[in-house]
Amino acid sequence: MNDDLPPDTTPEPTSDDTLDEAADHSPDANPGALAPRPPAAHERKPGKVTALAVINLAQGILSTCYAVWLVFFFLVFALGSAGCGCVFVPLAVFPLVVGILAIVHATKLLPEPPQAVAPAHWLAVLQMCTLLFGDVVSFAAGVAHLVLLNDSEVSAWFARNQPKPLV
Repeated sequence: MNDDLPPDTTPEPTSDDTLDEAADHSPDANPGALAPRPPAAHERKPGKVTALAVINLAQGILSTCYAVWLVFFFLVFALGSAGCGCVFVPLAVFPLVVGILAIVHATKLLPEPPQAVAPAHWLAVLQMCTLLFGDVVSFAAGVAHLVLLNDSEVSAWFARNQPKPLV
């Protein structure tokens, strides 16, 4: 730095000094500063939980798009069949609801730290039921959802991160 300054004055910090101080967070370098605490093992979200959330998010988006496509298809069919196709439009409601539920569930699992949420076996069953409506992607996502939920690492994480009752 500047060696020609009197000993009682301290030099103004430069941008290089602040970058050096910001980069050095070890307790040995700054004995008075507290080092950031790494999250405990039970606070870390396993990669399989993130995979579960990403699968649900992708399935939810695709299922919602599929439901919109079904409505469009049935309305075009209604035009060609003198209105008889309108009877089938409500069939698109189930894939739409399952898609929205999957998106909501995924958005609770994706942030860091994730919200406390119970494992959604019911969502996996609903995803597999969409095969009745021709949604093969949701069926595959439901199977993957159940496989991931039955994994020991994922089930242990969900057991530690259960939501607290509102009593």
